[in-house]
Amino acid sequence: MKRPPARRLLVVVALLAGLVLARAPPAAGQDEPLATATGGVAQMLAAGRTLDVTAALVSGFATLPPAEHESWFFFAAMTCLSLESTDCAAAVLGLPLVLEFTPERVYPQTAGALILLTAWFSAAIGEDRGARRLAETGIPKALATPLSRPVLYAEFALLAAQQARRANNFALSRSYLDRALATTLSFQDERHAATGLVLRIIRQHVANYDAERALRLFVAAETLFETVPRASLQYVQLLRLRAELNGYRGDPRAASQDLLRLVDRLDDLQLEPGVRETMRADAYSQLIVLETLAGERDVARAFLLLHPLAERRAGIHARGRFADATEFWFAVTEEFIHGDGARLGTDGWRALLEQPIDWTTHDDDREQAEAFARLAASVNRLRRGEPGARASLLEAAHRRLATLQRLHRQSVFASPLPSWPDRLLLEIAATATIAAPSPDLGLLLGVHVVLARSLHSRSDDTLAALARYRTDAGRRAVQGLYVTDLQRIDWETAALEALGRRLLGPPGTAADRAAIVSAAGDFTRRQASLRAALVTPPGGQPEGERVGIRALQHRLQPDEALLFYVPMLDGQLAKVCLRRDRAMARSEPMDNEDFAQARRLVAALLSDEPPSPDDDRRFPVAAAVRLHRILLGDLEPCLDGARRVHHVPPRGLERLPPGILLAEPPPLLGDRHDLRAAHWRVRDLAFVQETSISAFLAARRLAGTRTARLDYLGVGDPVLAAPVIGSALPELPEASQELQAVAGLFPADRARVLRRADATEQRLGEAPAGDYDILHFATHGLTRHDLPDLAEPGLVLTAAAGSDGFLPASRIATWPLRARLVVLSACNSARHDPLLGDRGIQGLATAFTLAGVPSTIAALWPVDSALARDTIVATFAAARGGGSGGGVAIADALALAQRRHLDGPTPRPLLHPRFWAALVVMGDGAMTLAAATP
Repeated sequence: MKRPPARRLLVVVALLAGLVLARAPPAAGQDEPLATATGGVAQMLAAGRTLDVTAALVSGFATLPPAEHESWFFFAAMTCLSLESTDCAAAVLGLPLVLEFTPERVYPQTAGALILLTAWFSAAIGEDRGARRLAETGIPKALATPLSRPVLYAEFALLAAQQARRANNFALSRSYLDRALATTLSFQDERHAATGLVLRIIRQHVANYDAERALRLFVAAETLFETVPRASLQYVQLLRLRAELNGYRGDPRAASQDLLRLVDRLDDLQLEPGVRETMRADAYSQLIVLETLAGERDVARAFLLLHPLAERRAGIHARGRFADATEFWFAVTEEFIHGDGARLGTDGWRALLEQPIDWTTHDDDREQAEAFARLAASVNRLRRGEPGARASLLEAAHRRLATLQRLHRQSVFASPLPSWPDRLLLEIAATATIAAPSPDLGLLLGVHVVLARSLHSRSDDTLAALARYRTDAGRRAVQGLYVTDLQRIDWETAALEALGRRLLGPPGTAADRAAIVSAAGDFTRRQASLRAALVTPPGGQPEGERVGIRALQHRLQPDEALLFYVPMLDGQLAKVCLRRDRAMARSEPMDNEDFAQARRLVAALLSDEPPSPDDDRRFPVAAAVRLHRILLGDLEPCLDGARRVHHVPPRGLERLPPGILLAEPPPLLGDRHDLRAAHWRVRDLAFVQETSISAFLAARRLAGTRTARLDYLGVGDPVLAAPVIGSALPELPEASQELQAVAGLFPADRARVLRRADATEQRLGEAPAGDYDILHFATHGLTRHDLPDLAEPGLVLTAAAGSDGFLPASRIATWPLRARLVVLSACNSARHDPLLGDRGIQGLATAFTLAGVPSTIAALWPVDSALARDTIVATFAAARGGGSGGGVAIADALALAQRRHLDGPTPRPLLHPRFWAALVVMGDGAMTLAAATP
């Protein structure tokens, strides 16, 4: 069918956009012919007969009575939008109702559908002025509101969000997405539209670099997605989105499985000409990337042979240009995976990749494509041994890295995660530079910062923002924004789950719809107010710190080192060591067996068995030696003379303290290793657990200035009487001993202890906690696994009026603290294993980070209370210099306490690291506990 000219469609948009139509809407409900016709289209959609759907939408207009034409047009327009089909849109926009349109003859719903479909179609074919104008001017209230025409309003908001994103206006785009989602969550009986809208809203969050929110929404919508017919196009769209999100999660195996299911489903779908081939080709290109990232290079090459475009190589070369994005990404993928030129002549795809990008008109798409084209062409040259190829490759990687960093800074209130194409590009670049005589350390740092982003990164972003704002008001706004975001995620998750149930059962009421829209509006207003408080002149959002190697070295003290890691291709790991006056990089293989050894080592640390003489035999010495080689091997020239190491572990090794690693096996004592003679790395170095480079920098900045009036507040040894939450837990008499011993190291008028009946949340607030430089909790720490229905971690206190004795992480995160150090002498207090289905703050140390505390001593696994007491008291004694205030840095003090345990008359079973290595320093390990008045 002939498509209507885009120019005429823009005229229609311009005519309708300013209208305020007062004609009464059609009566609710459908007569039998209309209901039969829409039901028939729904059956075609469920069966994947998309071409038949387009034909039925056109023929239905001719067969239905004129009184139903406008209702049918609205249904047809919404159907085309759900299919994202330009052919469908062109056919519906060619209906007589549109061609003979006059404003006074149609209902507002019809006018709104016409504006919406016209703007969407124009943008889809490359003319997006109308859609951009919609994003800038807003949705006309006369056409749609969340309460009057919710489906139309949600579609308008989604289109406006897409156009705002194309203009790189992330804040506006996110605002429209919030409106689209809130309206969709309010649906009562609009089940035909809900699933498709949720899918497209989640996909737009991914485009906005807010992959974490997209992941959480996807998990919350599982009940809704279970209703998607397996034979439909929507199911294929669901698989494609899930594969992309699994890629963001760092799970290439799950993503590959989704893409293979997608490929299997394509043959059963009825699709527009060329669409099936494009979708299959895109899926194979993605499969090749994912298998390469998973280290399955042979599998990737097998998929390359099966690629639908493999037989069209010669034709593309003969044409001399790429016709579309699918051809371009196939060429890039082949150069990355199989670019030796054997099939294509000496130059491979190089000649075409070096041509200007002319198959897209959008700046972001062109910028991304140019970066990948340059990199792929450089890979080709490097494999052919051409001079300057490596320098060209690294320049291309630097340019893409700069773009990613800019986009991430613009999206500062989101939580961006790296996509799998960018992950592959950056791993290729890291592999290339580590093989050079002088590796580009700046590139490795930038690659690390991007690739290290994960679900753990959100709190680090908040800590970095807290460090950028020097006023209490600014820091409270940052804190409030993060907590409000978490509350909104919780609310959206619950609302999505309720929507899935509601659409399968009886619909709600108009009052239910209004309540949901109102609640969403409250969140939006609160977040807008907080963001407005954070805008800095001359406008816009505050940008994150741009970190270079020299700037990072400058932040290190002369006796400190910093270690970070970069994943590379084919199971290689780059490791970078920085000192103030030197730097070096090395690489080491790290395959699946090494990760398995790491898991065995962590399992040995997490064992809850009582001390046993067999612990020497049980400790996996081989794993500790191998992981030492991987993480610290060949770095001695850099580490020589260092006292303290800030360690940013590779993904998957967050719960492995490097102090337990061994450069060589301990001597044998009979049939077991003698752990008393083991040379653990903690004997040489004090380690600081860092979650990211940005967290290290933020902690250093925040810890550098003391603002609290008083020195020390200790809280613990609560009264555990029924019916409080901790009534089933053991008493902690050692906690009182610990608190009193530590408090004695500080001047009496600058220290306070709240224990037993005083260890309540109320007394903590009266202290107040915000006046103290050091907060010390010696009590039970609970995670969400410890008790039934425990939604988040927390600390156990003494119950009092209005309190059950449980202090949850979400409440801690809202405290206005000035402490530079929090000591959590509590089990699992350093644990942070966020899952997509979790709500709230999943980590006690994380909660204090969000409250602005730069440094923490916490436990990676359960600790024995007596051992914890001795270690903490010894740590404070070393840090305070015996109470004189002239002690060592806090990380050094903890290392000294652990060495004291190893060197003392310790029973042999307690020499196992699971007893002495649980407590770690996180944040700024160089801070001292001076008692001077600020």
